[in-house]
Amino acid sequence: MLQHRTLLCPNRIKFLLSVSKFKRHITQIHAFVITTGNLLNGSSISRDLIASCGLIGEISYARKVLDELPQRSVSVYNSMIVVYSRGNNPDEVLRLYDQMIAEKVQPDSSTFTMTIKACLSGMALEKGEAVWLKASGIWV
Repeated sequence: MLQHRTLLCPNRIKFLLSVSKFKRHITQIHAFVITTGNLLNGSSISRDLIASCGLIGEISYARKVLDELPQRSVSVYNSMIVVYSRGNNPDEVLRLYDQMIAEKVQPDSSTFTMTIKACLSGMALEKGEAVWLKASGIWV
C-alpha cells in the first residue's frame, strides 16, 4: 500500500489525472488534493485538474474548479481557455479573457493566440483587433 506522503507527489497526481476517464475519479482526486492542501493557488495540479475535466467533457466541473481557486495563474486560465476552445465555446473564451484581464493576470502568447482564434470563430472582429493590439504591446 502506498504511503500518504508518496501520493502527494505532483507527478503521481498528474499521472492519475491523465488516466482518469470518469468524473467520479476526477472528483475523488480533486477531494484528495483539497484535503491534503495540495491544491495551491494556480498550481500545476489545478491546471491539470481543469484539463482532465475538459478531456472527458466536464466543462462545467472544470469551470467550478477554476472558480473555487482563490488566485489563478496564467497557466490555469489557459487550461480553461483550451477547455472552452475544444468545446467550441468562443463566447466563453472571450468572457474568461476579460475576467483574466480584470483580475490583472498577465496573458501570455498562448492566451493571445487562443483568444484571437475565438474572436475569429465568433466573428468578434473588433474584440480580436483589441486583443491583437494588446498582444503586440501597442495598447495596454
